[in-house]
Amino acid sequence: MLPFPFAAILPHSAHVSAVAAAPVVAPSSTIGVGAIVLDAVITNDVDALRTLLQAFPAYANAVDDDGITVLMVAAQRGRVEIIEILCRAHASVNAQSQDGMSAFLFAAAHDQVDAMETLLDYGPEVEATTATGNNALTIAAERNQMSAAVFLLELDMPVNAANHEGDTAMHLAAHNDHPDMMDILLQFGADINQTNHQGRTSAMHAAANDCARALSWLAAERADLDVQDVDGLTALRHAVNNDHDLVAYLLLIAHVDPNIADHHGHTPIMQATRQGNLHTLENLTQYRANVNASDAAGRTALIIAAENGNLPIVRRLVAAGANLNAILDRSHQSAMDLARRNGHTAVSLFLKRVGATESPSRDPDRD
Repeated sequence: MLPFPFAAILPHSAHVSAVAAAPVVAPSSTIGVGAIVLDAVITNDVDALRTLLQAFPAYANAVDDDGITVLMVAAQRGRVEIIEILCRAHASVNAQSQDGMSAFLFAAAHDQVDAMETLLDYGPEVEATTATGNNALTIAAERNQMSAAVFLLELDMPVNAANHEGDTAMHLAAHNDHPDMMDILLQFGADINQTNHQGRTSAMHAAANDCARALSWLAAERADLDVQDVDGLTALRHAVNNDHDLVAYLLLIAHVDPNIADHHGHTPIMQATRQGNLHTLENLTQYRANVNASDAAGRTALIIAAENGNLPIVRRLVAAGANLNAILDRSHQSAMDLARRNGHTAVSLFLKRVGATESPSRDPDRD
């Protein structure tokens, strides 16, 4: 392929990055022709392109330093007649850029269905993937390119095919808050509960990325919202971890289990307490969260709040029925002991006023 001087013309998502072979380097004297060919493609100058390729047929495969060919440019812009001319001049339909994109993938990424249909006449690898494993459907789903997605699904593109991280088109649509795309994928048999290599579902992607519309759609479609990933985290826990209060609330009103602990015994209410998120903490207590759950060390939400000196959180937990005298296993100290030890006088005085007592066996040198 002959090089021409243009780069970064076609922006696309980091989710479709890949690595392809470096382009062939040609003498600098040929670069001017490549630039003229590119200009003809961009301006859709059909006559100029025909004339150029009659004189310089090799430039049907002109390519820049990033491995982007003129055919890819034409596909991205939906230049159907230009695509026909280049393909008849033996442009490489399945060439890949350095990030693994082909002309067909570029057309899908930019919702150029006419370009995709035209390319089909010249033998593209429809199920080709980038080095990260993204195919035309996952790329279209991520970018919410509805027409391209339907076109691909009607070609029997596997709807549950996953990239190298195990993410499917449904995962990527949820990650980017595209419920209409998710609806189309479901109509073609997508699995809304499929997990990726980290055990994460589409609901977890939506929760972690504050995608309220996608999460609401998944709840309405009765997705399993209590699945745990490899770290033991649920969709609710992902929402709490990221302080996504609205998404956490949507999960709670969808009746998720608010008491599922991760592999360290930490529950959502403990995490909300640790992060000082009073709003989500209040919602959790209203939706059956156990304020007295403890982790492997015996640390409850009240103990965490007292250690951190967070008086508003302490007040809310006490109002919700937190055990004032729960003991931290390793140090045999209560919430009041730990508040005093850490210099949180207001918290220790409040706890004493509402009935907390010092642990009779506390050892302040152990924790």
